[in-house]
Amino acid sequence: MTAHDCPHITDEFLAEELAEKGDWYVRQEFLCEFVDNEESFFSSELIDGMIDETMEPWA
Repeated sequence: MTAHDCPHITDEFLAEELAEKGDWYVRQEFLCEFVDNEESFFSSELIDGMIDETMEPWA
């Protein structure tokens, strides 16, 4: 459920949060997105590229 699905969170509130805290914060906290930020040591793209779906898990 994102902020757009919640009747208690108005577009005006989201606009204030966007102006005050920035795009990354609003996307992460209110739009249910897992996004990289400038503090990420490794990007999600780099981490995803290291996964080999053809390997069998260790038992």
